[in-house]
Amino acid sequence: MAQWPRASRGIRCEAAQVVVCSGSQQGIDLVGRLLLDVGDEAWVEDPGYPGIRASLVGHGVTLHGPRRWMHEGMCMDKAAAQWPEARMAVVTPTHQFLTGGRA
Repeated sequence: MAQWPRASRGIRCEAAQVVVCSGSQQGIDLVGRLLLDVGDEAWVEDPGYPGIRASLVGHGVTLHGPRRWMHEGMCMDKAAAQWPEARMAVVTPTHQFLTGGRA
């Protein structure tokens, strides 16, 4: 199971570190339940998928929504400087949800 993340994404991991989910929202929900505490902060694109936002808010996570710069994608350095306590970042690869813009 750990070979696919390495081959497809260059991620080195062990099988015990892999969790298979039915989709991104289920994965984000699971991560929120396991790794985040009430009051933790997360970066979530704005605009973004409302289901992910609702899931994290439901876990008591404070969301910060850096606006996506349409041609650059989310600037992680700017987000880190503005919200240094964030423990999670939810970003959409390639095509940004809602607007369909590409990073």
